[in-house]
Amino acid sequence: MATAKPGEVLVREAGSDDAALLGRLIDAMDVHYNGAGNTSGVDKAADCAHLALQSQEGTRFLVAEVSSQPAGIACFAVIRPGRRLAGLIFLKDLFVVPDHRSRGVGRELMRALARYALERGIGRIDLTTDVANTGAQKLYEELGGARQMILRYSFDTKTMRKLCHD
Repeated sequence: MATAKPGEVLVREAGSDDAALLGRLIDAMDVHYNGAGNTSGVDKAADCAHLALQSQEGTRFLVAEVSSQPAGIACFAVIRPGRRLAGLIFLKDLFVVPDHRSRGVGRELMRALARYALERGIGRIDLTTDVANTGAQKLYEELGGARQMILRYSFDTKTMRKLCHD
């Protein structure tokens, strides 16, 4: 594992030993989006990460650390076949801990994700962001991401149950 200089962002792919670390980051992300007290907690988040890392599903994680402290996470999946059978990476979440925002952590996570894709012959990275998340939009546009005007649908648990019983 590469050693980082103090304050330098180091990004690596998470492994099976990182479930507890991922649990803390995932829970911090849930607090950010859902508010304190509206998460499943660090232990359940760690269990989720452990399951994803041990199973055959496509979930993968990149972790950013600054001075050996967790600073950010990218949760993604490789999906195939994709255009020209090259596959694609779907970036589900990119989250930077508040104390590390505007310090290049998100940029380094995206750079590492691009390297991950290119090293594996994966043809593109797709992601979505909320309309109100202007900070993320600014980052993705600065990095050269092409804004796509698409309509996204989401099926929540209630809708899925209804669908199953129709």
